Amino acid sequence: MISGYAHNGCNSETLEFFDMMCDSGVKPNRVGILSVLLACGNLGALRKGELFHNYVIKTGFGSDISVATAVMDMYAKCGSLGLAHTLFDQTTGKDVVCWSAMMASYGIHGDGKNAINLFHQMVKEGVRPNHVTFTCVLSSCSHSGSLEEGKKYFQLMREEFGVVPKLSNYSCMVDLLGHAGQLSEAEQLIETMPVEPDVSIWGSLLGSCRIHGNIGLAEKITDQIFQLNPFHAGYHVLLSNIYAAKSRWIDVEKVRKMMTRRGTKKVQGFSFIEYK
Repeated sequence: MISGYAHNGCNSETLEFFDMMCDSGVKPNRVGILSVLLACGNLGALRKGELFHNYVIKTGFGSDISVATAVMDMYAKCGSLGLAHTLFDQTTGKDVVCWSAMMASYGIHGDGKNAINLFHQMVKEGVRPNHVTFTCVLSSCSHSGSLEEGKKYFQLMREEFGVVPKLSNYSCMVDLLGHAGQLSEAEQLIETMPVEPDVSIWGSLLGSCRIHGNIGLAEKITDQIFQLNPFHAGYHVLLSNIYAAKSRWIDVEKVRKMMTRRGTKKVQGFSFIEYK
């Protein structure tokens, strides 16, 4: 139940069920610990995460590489990147998942340089990267705006390491090219890649169209998006905002009417803060 809640994004319920389990006298196992650390990271619940880290140390779970990686990931997601790296350095027997998680941590903090340095350190120590590792590297390049670096590592994937790019890798490249203003190149990459594009990869390019004000490409992309998922409210709103930025109010009204006709509703955004 705890794992199910955690992997379906029900983070508060994950923590509640974990407390219920402990209150009933059942001792947490590895799966429970991994689940609550994931929930704490998603919630940004640093103090709660510190309590679970303390439990990990007391019970000896820290010797489990998956648990050690989860603790490190939790701290990074809660904003404590320095502490995450300290724990990473202290971890012995690091596997490709641990290395990749640390690279991803640098990526979400916009530190592409350290993510790439870590990649080279990993290769030097004889750990072979996989497609997830390259997703982390390419994502880091995207967050830090390092276009040429991203292109270089996307090429190295297949040529030097024999890793066949997956949809997540292409998605990172589309995001990287789009944010750099290379919209035509990003579109061409989607159309020529050997895997079938999903709605999120087109949505990523649509987001870039909004940044760079390319209405023509945005209209073309939304045709693809609405064929794949005609009821996704977020992409309707994004197209509406692109029109609004160019003061095309008639088109804004058309998109809003289309949403009403299809019965799509925008989900409200919300934020969490930790109180006491």
